Amino acid sequence: MRQWIFLFPLLAGSIFLCACAAPAPEGERGLFSWEDSALEEEGRQELFGWMRDRELTVLYQSVPEDCPAETLEGFLTEAAENQIAVYLLTGDPDWGLDPAGEAMTEEVLRAAAWNQEFPEGVGFQGVLMDTEPYLTSSWEEDPEDVMEAYVDGMSQAAACAREKDLEYVACIPYYYDTLELEEPLERLFQEGCTGAAVMNYYRENEAEHIRAEAELARAAGRSLTVIYELQPPGVHGLTEKNTYYEEGVEALLDSWHRLQEELGPQGLSMAVHEYQWAKDVWTLE
Repeated sequence: MRQWIFLFPLLAGSIFLCACAAPAPEGERGLFSWEDSALEEEGRQELFGWMRDRELTVLYQSVPEDCPAETLEGFLTEAAENQIAVYLLTGDPDWGLDPAGEAMTEEVLRAAAWNQEFPEGVGFQGVLMDTEPYLTSSWEEDPEDVMEAYVDGMSQAAACAREKDLEYVACIPYYYDTLELEEPLERLFQEGCTGAAVMNYYRENEAEHIRAEAELARAAGRSLTVIYELQPPGVHGLTEKNTYYEEGVEALLDSWHRLQEELGPQGLSMAVHEYQWAKDVWTLE
């Protein structure tokens, strides 16, 4: 998600790469955080206080493999005390090329192993898999085959997550359905996740961008998280049309309310990307 670029500039002039999220309860608001410093005592106190003041109750947090167990336990304990659901935020484009889903399954097992170490009620609610196969050279050669391999791998990891009593959220771009990939996309919702998150990175026709995904999610009984961008133009190729950095959070929330009115609120939640820049934009009066 931090390294996405634009791959399909000719597709209606508005197809941009996206990132992914977890199935939050309907209407919930979430936050993406890539900062390791948020795991430390001082950082997490600031993070959870900031989230509480803005009524954000779902956190997608990146955690390095070498994070000390005591640090992570303290982080997750404080999250539980603040009634914040935490998902392990992880993924790599190349993981989507493996139909066995070995690396993605390993991340599920990593979250499950940590959960076993911690007291009851302290742990990850699930995994948000930010795997972006469209960033690989293989996608350029044969997107259909890559998409099939990606869905196969996601299905394997999702099955493991269900066995471990974890949510498994697919992070997807909003344009798969425009690339004649409707069938594997439908299978992804049916077999490869317990919920999905779509980065709606274009400030026009936002409801139409995710209408197909909302319909597929509802048909499969999955929740759908709509992710809004708050990084500034120029970062990772973003333009002012892709982000609410300059428009502000009031405009972002207006968009969210309109989207709910157009698509209906059933199964929908929202999240913002990401904490580092959201602190600059989402100020309180």
